[in-house]
Parts: sequence; structure tokens; C-alpha cells
Amino acid sequence: MPVQVKIFHDSGGSMDQFQKTINDWLAELSNLKIHHITQSQVRYGDLSGPMPITICIWYSEQKYE
Repeated sequence: MPVQVKIFHDSGGSMDQFQKTINDWLAELSNLKIHHITQSQVRYGDLSGPMPITICIWYSEQKYE
């Protein structure tokens, strides 16, 4: 199966909930092979405000017989 990408974005809310969202998605895929993960954060304007985060996971699903 070709490599796919899943993008998670949080605009600066609860990191606990963001982590749960990613972990729940990972738990749904039992045959997951992760190829690459990136993370980026960019702060716009007000330096005292939240810092949005984007995580990209490149993966493929393995077929087991």
C-alpha cells in the first residue's frame, strides 16, 4: 500500500486532548507502519498567545496474511 499522510492541527488548546486525539487515531490502526513524523509550531502576532502546532504522520498499512 502506498504511503499516506495524516495531519493533526491544534490551535493552542489542551495538549492533553491533542495527545489523546493522536493516540486514539494510532490505536484504530492495528497494522500501522510509520515512515516519518514532522512537527511544526509557528507563533503569529501576539507573543503571549497560544502557539499552534501541526503534526504530520506519514504511514502505510501493512497487510498480514
